[in-house]
Amino acid sequence: MSQPLPPVTDLGNALLSAVPAQLATGVLTSADGAEYGIITVRTTSATVTAYLSPGEVREWADHLNGLHAQLGASSLIVPGPGALNGLRFPPGP
Repeated sequence: MSQPLPPVTDLGNALLSAVPAQLATGVLTSADGAEYGIITVRTTSATVTAYLSPGEVREWADHLNGLHAQLGASSLIVPGPGALNGLRFPPGP
């Protein structure tokens, strides 16, 4: 039996709100030759970095495409290599 997922956001944290965020991605090859997708999200109050296997990158991409569809978007997100580096949410200078 799987555990229930926690809420998407901490509803008890009054400091959470929509703030600019930056997404950076890259590929890291470990000493043993394994490749990992690196995803870093930076906001005004936090930085989170995840090291993902190729399979996990695919799972995350599928999940983000599903979120994109839930937002009423009509196309898949299919960026080219490095296309998301420096992408800011919400868009701004």
